[in-house]
Formats: sequence, C-alpha cells, structure tokens
Amino acid sequence: MKTLAELALAYFAAGWRIQPLRPRKKSPVLCAWPQHCYCEVEAVVAAWRYAPESNIGLITGPHPNVADTLVAFDCDGDHFLQRAQAILPPTPARTISGSGHGGHMFYRWAPGVPCAATMKLERGAPGTHEELAFHGARANIVLPGSIHPDTGLRYRWVHAPDDPGAIPPASSLPIIGPSELAALRTPRSAPKKRGGERPRLVVDGTPGESLKMMMSACESKGLAPRLLNADKFAIECPWRSAHSGGAQSYSDSAVLMGPQGSLHYNCFHSHCSERKITDLCEFLGLPLPGHVRPALRRFPPESEVRALLASIESPVSDSLVAAMLERQGADPQLVWQSKLAGALPRGNGDGLAECPAPSWARVYRQSWYDAGYRLMMPLWAPDPGAVGLLREVAALGALVHPVTGHRAYVTPSWHTCAGAVLAPRPDFLVEGADRKLLTVAVGPDRYLQLALRRPSARGALVGSLPGSATHELMALVPQEWQVLVVAPPNANGDAAARAWRRRAEDRGCAFRRIAA
Repeated sequence: MKTLAELALAYFAAGWRIQPLRPRKKSPVLCAWPQHCYCEVEAVVAAWRYAPESNIGLITGPHPNVADTLVAFDCDGDHFLQRAQAILPPTPARTISGSGHGGHMFYRWAPGVPCAATMKLERGAPGTHEELAFHGARANIVLPGSIHPDTGLRYRWVHAPDDPGAIPPASSLPIIGPSELAALRTPRSAPKKRGGERPRLVVDGTPGESLKMMMSACESKGLAPRLLNADKFAIECPWRSAHSGGAQSYSDSAVLMGPQGSLHYNCFHSHCSERKITDLCEFLGLPLPGHVRPALRRFPPESEVRALLASIESPVSDSLVAAMLERQGADPQLVWQSKLAGALPRGNGDGLAECPAPSWARVYRQSWYDAGYRLMMPLWAPDPGAVGLLREVAALGALVHPVTGHRAYVTPSWHTCAGAVLAPRPDFLVEGADRKLLTVAVGPDRYLQLALRRPSARGALVGSLPGSATHELMALVPQEWQVLVVAPPNANGDAAARAWRRRAEDRGCAFRRIAA
C-alpha cells in the first residue's frame, strides 16, 4: 500500500487541491489554510517530507491556480445517501469514513458560476448525528488513505476499498451547479430574531444616563455637543489643534452606539483616524465604557521572553523556515548570523508535537509551533536602565508557508507591544552615526530585506509594527538626524508614515518617506 507521501503526490497529479493535515487528525497544519494552495509538486514533497505521517485533506472551492473547482456532499446516514444519489448524477468519487458510517460524494462545480458556501441541507432526528451537508468554498475534507483519529482505520473509496491510490482524476468528475443544490435543500422556517430591540442612546427623546454623563463632560470641556439622532451625537474634536488646518479647520467628530450597545468615537479628520473611545474617555476623565476590555499588559515577563529566544535554532535546521526565507530573497544562514531571526526547535516524533512555550505564545488555541508560526524575531524597546540602548521585550512569530509566498505574523497573546520595534542589535544607532540616518522599515518583510544590506547603505535600522512609533523611542534619536520611512503605498503604510512623521516633527528631526 502506498505511503501518505506517495498518496499526496498521486492526488496532486490527479488535479485535487490538497493540503497536509496533522497526523491522525482532521485539523489542517496551517491556521490560514483556506488561502493556501499546494500548486507545485516541490511544495507537496516538502510538506510530507517534513511530516510523513500527515493526513491528506481537500480544500474545496475555487482557487486561481487550480483548474477544477471541487465540492463535496457529506452524507451521514443511509437515508440522506439515498436521497443524494436520487437527485445528483453518479460520481466515481465516493468515500467511506474511517468511522465506518457516512461518507462524501465529490463533484466539480459549474465553471463561471460563483461557488456556493458550505451549508447544512437537512438534519436527522434529534439526538442523532445524521445530516446532509454541502461543502462549497473554504471547507476541509479528509481524503482516502488518511487515518481516522478515533478508530485508527483508513478512509476508503467505495469503488476500491483496499486501494486508496485509485484516485479518480478531478477532470472526470460530473459537473453540478445551483440547480442541483436547490433540489436538495429543505425549506426552513424563518429564523426567530434573537433578543429585543437593540439598546439606544436616547429613549423617548431623552438622552440616557450614560449619554447624559458623556455629553455633559464634553460640554464642560468646551466641545459643544450636538444631538444628531437616537444613536449619535456630534462634538468638536478635542485634538483639532493638531489638524492640518489648525483649530479653525473642519473638526466635527461623533460618538455613536454600535449594534450591541458599544460606544464608538470617530473623527472625520485623517490626523485622528486612529483615535478611539478610550482616548476620548481619557480626555474627559470618564471611566471606560463597560464594553471596553481592560488594558492589556504591555510586554510579557522578561524571563520568559529570554528563555524563548534562547531556545531558538538556526533557520537552516527547519526546512520550511529556510524555504520561506529563501522565497523572500534572504539567506537563512546570514539571517541567523546577523541575529535577526531563528527557528523554534522541532518537537519529537512526527515533528508537530507541542513545544514547550510560554502561555502567551499561542494563537487559535494552539502553540505558535503547532499553528505554524515557527520563525521567531526578537522585539526590542528602549532600556530604562541603559541610556541609548534597547532590550528584548517580546517575540514576533512568523507563519511558515513555503508555497504561496503568503506570510502572516503574530505578537504575544494578551499583551500589547506598543513601542516595540524590530532591530538588529541593542545599540542600533551605531550603524547610522556616519550618515545620521534612521531608516524605519514598515513591516517585518521590508525589515528583513533592508537588514541584510550593508549598514552604510541603510544607516541605523528598525522595523515598525502597529504602535511602534512612540516618543520614548524617538527620544533616543539625535535631533540632527533624518528619519526615512520605507512603507507600502496603501492605507497601512500611510498610517504608519503619519505616526512616524508626527514623532519626527515632535523631536525636531527631518522626515522623508519612500513608498516601496
């Protein structure tokens, strides 16, 4: 019988859009799996070489790099299987679950027709697990050859129970469309509305107590509150003097209530686009609204950060990490020698075992390692005990995916890393002393690209994340220096450039931006 790695290559050759699942599990290896596609044979080989016991999953729905859009019907129960067979055309791709009951029927979706979403078509009697479901866009289906997590038995084909390698080509499957899907759907009664009418700031024309308190506080501060409707009142922006036109410019802003009674603040001037209701409450001296979560801790415990960063290894030791860096044009060995980043050590056994990690190094209820965030980059902040130096305060996890080039990053859970930056060394200003230049690379990708250049070509360097631009950091930069921000030409890049421009102007430094 073929190994899982050999079966994965066979599915790829047959035109099925596959992905690796965790060994003897139904869950994908990657968190952002719906966006990915193993569209190169080298990627399939690398994925199963890294974890040979990985189960095989199908990602249903369309993808620009896949010719055939595959969908599936989950027939859990004999009654639903017979009903589906009576309405749908015969298909050579029918499977039997490793649990012994239920299975899937696979089809191609009609070309040029928007793919329907995953939906429950019909449910069985209460207390049973029987159902008929359609899996359209963005669904994960376990394929034959994989091992069921509970029974330890393999998923099988109906036409070849003992040969999981008898894979029908994707191009040979029958085509279905919205008409077949509509024929299987069972009419449902209209859903009942949950709860009553949503809370209002104004009841019977009279402002509520919370609104009264906020409006009176705004009036005492000279913000001229004006009631607009039952959900909103307008004020003059408390920070209007910092607008580009000064205090005489158009400076309306509004406080409004969301669907669940949550308060929001919105200023119509771009300078205050990042202001929130918490900033307004702080200005007014009011307690935070009930819906606002308590302030997050700024940085994780220093001892845990140092222990995590001390455990990382060279990116060369992890093939997926090395492949991702190479796709960015970065030499993994040079990245390690420059102390820019490292890889989490691999676990034992199948390579996907839980790695010892702090409680804050988690995402989607998984450790960073298990979730695929295996490239670690240290985050730095000004060291209060050493003038002009930075200290390691946290870590940034990078999602490892060597196929699509898509990259995602995650910061410590339950903590805010405002004021932290990526930097190549604690005395980061030394490299810019000759040119008197601080280069700010917006985003980890641009930071890595610039960090591998000669120091004389880039000056001092930091990598910027949301919230990195602080007065505390800019206080380390001499006033005669120039701040050069390298940011993408989009909304996020514009917001970061505005934040660094304000900090540079407050410090008295010259400012320049490059869109790249």
